[in-house]
Amino acid sequence: MSSKKLTLFEVRRLCLNDPVGYFQQMKGEKLEFTRFGLSVAAVTTDPEVIQHILLKNAQNYRKTLMTRLLLEPPLGKETVFTSEGELWRQQRKLAAPAFRLNTIKGFAPLMIEEAQNLLDRWDQIPSDQRQIDVQSDMSMVTLKIITRAMFSKQSDDRDAAAIADAVRTMTQFRLQFIDFLGVPKWVPRVSRLRSYSAKRVLNRAARSIIAERTKSGESKPDLLGMLLSSVDPENGQRMSDRQLEAEVRSYYAAGYETTATALTWVFYALHKFPDVEAKLHQELDAVLGGRTPTYSDLENLPYTLRVIQETMRLFTVVPSIGREAIADDEVQGVRIPKNGVIVINIWLTHRHPDLWEKPENFKPERFSPENSIGRHRFAYLPFGGGPRICIGASFSLLEAHLLLAMIAQKWRLRAKEGYKPHPIGQIVLHPKGGLPMTLERRR
Repeated sequence: MSSKKLTLFEVRRLCLNDPVGYFQQMKGEKLEFTRFGLSVAAVTTDPEVIQHILLKNAQNYRKTLMTRLLLEPPLGKETVFTSEGELWRQQRKLAAPAFRLNTIKGFAPLMIEEAQNLLDRWDQIPSDQRQIDVQSDMSMVTLKIITRAMFSKQSDDRDAAAIADAVRTMTQFRLQFIDFLGVPKWVPRVSRLRSYSAKRVLNRAARSIIAERTKSGESKPDLLGMLLSSVDPENGQRMSDRQLEAEVRSYYAAGYETTATALTWVFYALHKFPDVEAKLHQELDAVLGGRTPTYSDLENLPYTLRVIQETMRLFTVVPSIGREAIADDEVQGVRIPKNGVIVINIWLTHRHPDLWEKPENFKPERFSPENSIGRHRFAYLPFGGGPRICIGASFSLLEAHLLLAMIAQKWRLRAKEGYKPHPIGQIVLHPKGGLPMTLERRR
């Protein structure tokens, strides 16, 4: 699986404390299976193999035991993110209308309003106290956005902090050694107890809001309203209350932390690459001239979007995807055994010199239409790929595009000289301990 044979103890230590160091060793140039605990596994960075696993023969692959151990305790088994087979197809079909682009566009005004609320709060900070934790502030604003988009309900800072704490508890528990061995998930794990407790907190909140909406019969143009009204055209079924609770919980967990982390890395990248920041400011000043952007402005801010896209390439938020073969398969002449695990190393795929020119350079221009010609569609996977591509990708990109445009117009964010964040995380690769930066008002 790597250029250096690692013991399970070393694998666990690296995964928990230095995941980037682990991904760097998982070369995946050649699809080769080795014994990994109680499983056999292989790593790939080959877009053709990735396309086969995620698209061409996607029906033969499911989430791995390790992935289920990470996702099911906080999210449950019934959501569009965790379910498999027919249940997943039904959930995806019922949830899809809520995430169509025409629907997502309607959330732009509330995204702009919450971004302005953040800017107003920053304006109140005394000039000698303008050090912030970017990860924390981005998490707070994206959480408020998903709350309003989900329920047409605003949350104050105290409510948002409580929900953020519950979601963070659910998603940031650490895997144990038995998880790396491939021990079945029904074996009790003490580390899950806090996760289950936090899940109950969110369940109670979701159950209360769903019951209130159902009782009132009121129709609102939010994600909950769309989920409540969504009907499977083939069998007339709707989501059960249990499924609705699970979907609401999963959108909280997946719908704010990933975007918040991507934006956190964006501001670090702009600090690290001032020439890119200068081009970004030039575009924002030319198009907006200091005014608040609207949805229609975004088509005239392509470089702003490319900064986000390049950040998600070089500072990959979700660094790997795991799939397990349901039955024997073959790709490029290599046999994939039943229950064999394929680890798609997204972090290294995004930095592969055969796929990207000067991959360690930060070049948003590589995402222009002319520079994207000929690029393999599975060389870039910030939201996964195939039928299970992240359902909230359009929502996340719109949110990040608007937030970056509004924030970068008014502020520069600066880290201490020589500061280098340490990426860590089991699901989302975030800076360890947050990202302290100082706000500098643009003149």
